Amino acid sequence: MPTEPQVTLDSPVETLAEAYPVSIYWDNDENAFLVELPSFNNTQLHALTWAQAAAAARIAHMLLINVYRANSYTLPEVG
Repeated sequence: MPTEPQVTLDSPVETLAEAYPVSIYWDNDENAFLVELPSFNNTQLHALTWAQAAAAARIAHMLLINVYRANSYTLPEVG
Protein backbone atom coordinates (compact mmCIF):
# COMPACT_ATOMS: atom_id res chain seq x y z
CA MET A 1 0.00 0.00 0.00
CA PRO A 2 1.37 3.45 -0.86
CA THR A 3 2.02 5.75 2.04
CA GLU A 4 1.13 9.42 2.14
CA PRO A 5 4.08 11.76 1.74
CA GLN A 6 5.26 13.24 5.01
CA VAL A 7 4.62 16.98 5.32
CA THR A 8 7.16 18.77 7.48
CA LEU A 9 7.87 22.39 8.25
CA ASP A 10 10.65 22.18 5.62
CA SER A 11 8.20 21.10 2.88
CA PRO A 12 7.68 23.37 -0.14
CA VAL A 13 5.34 26.30 0.55
CA GLU A 14 2.55 24.95 -1.68
CA THR A 15 2.56 21.56 0.06
CA LEU A 16 2.77 23.05 3.52
CA ALA A 17 -0.04 25.54 2.82
CA GLU A 18 -2.44 22.68 2.10
CA ALA A 19 -1.54 20.87 5.34
CA TYR A 20 -2.82 23.60 7.67
CA PRO A 21 -6.50 23.51 8.72
CA VAL A 22 -9.04 25.98 7.34
CA SER A 23 -12.57 26.78 8.47
CA ILE A 24 -14.98 28.31 5.97
CA TYR A 25 -18.53 29.27 6.85
CA TRP A 26 -21.21 31.75 5.89
CA ASP A 27 -21.36 34.93 7.97
CA ASN A 28 -24.83 36.51 7.87
CA ASP A 29 -23.57 39.75 9.45
CA GLU A 30 -20.96 40.25 6.73
CA ASN A 31 -23.06 38.65 3.98
CA ALA A 32 -19.94 36.78 2.89
CA PHE A 33 -17.99 33.61 3.54
CA LEU A 34 -15.67 33.89 6.51
CA VAL A 35 -12.36 32.04 6.37
CA GLU A 36 -10.42 31.26 9.55
CA LEU A 37 -6.83 30.05 9.67
CA PRO A 38 -6.58 28.65 13.21
CA SER A 39 -2.87 27.77 13.03
CA PHE A 40 -2.00 31.41 12.37
CA ASN A 41 -3.68 33.16 15.31
CA ASN A 42 -7.14 32.68 13.80
CA THR A 43 -6.40 34.99 10.88
CA GLN A 44 -9.70 35.82 9.18
CA LEU A 45 -10.58 36.62 5.58
CA HIS A 46 -13.83 37.29 3.72
CA ALA A 47 -14.92 36.16 0.27
CA LEU A 48 -18.07 36.33 -1.83
CA THR A 49 -18.09 32.66 -2.86
CA TRP A 50 -16.94 29.42 -1.26
CA ALA A 51 -14.46 28.86 -4.12
CA GLN A 52 -12.97 32.32 -3.59
CA ALA A 53 -12.76 31.61 0.14
CA ALA A 54 -10.88 28.36 -0.43
CA ALA A 55 -8.48 30.04 -2.86
CA ALA A 56 -7.94 32.96 -0.49
CA ALA A 57 -7.14 30.55 2.35
CA ARG A 58 -4.48 28.80 0.27
CA ILE A 59 -2.91 32.08 -0.83
CA ALA A 60 -2.99 33.48 2.71
CA HIS A 61 -1.31 30.34 4.05
CA MET A 62 1.43 30.59 1.43
CA LEU A 63 2.00 34.29 2.18
CA LEU A 64 2.09 33.69 5.93
CA ILE A 65 4.53 30.79 5.54
CA ASN A 66 6.81 32.96 3.38
CA VAL A 67 6.68 35.82 5.90
CA TYR A 68 7.42 33.46 8.80
CA ARG A 69 10.35 31.93 6.94
CA ALA A 70 11.72 35.30 5.76
CA ASN A 71 11.70 36.58 9.35
CA SER A 72 12.98 33.34 10.91
CA TYR A 73 9.76 32.92 12.90
CA THR A 74 8.83 29.44 14.08
CA LEU A 75 6.05 28.01 11.92
CA PRO A 76 3.05 26.44 13.65
CA GLU A 77 3.11 22.65 13.80
CA VAL A 78 1.35 20.83 10.98
CA GLY A 79 -1.49 18.42 11.55
